[in-house]
Amino acid sequence: MHSINGYVYGNGPLPVLDVGQRVRWDTFSLGTEVDLHTPHWHGQTVVNNGMRYRVVA
Repeated sequence: MHSINGYVYGNGPLPVLDVGQRVRWDTFSLGTEVDLHTPHWHGQTVVNNGMRYRVVA
């Protein structure tokens, strides 16, 4: 089971974002080592605890 901002299975409202807008995503994953998947955004820069990470693949 995966959720974004408290909504699971894509049943949440469609997010509307502006270019350059700073947003916060609260993500959560449940499962086993077989199906657990870390959330990531391809081609973006993510800031976590003040550190920048480039998301490549």
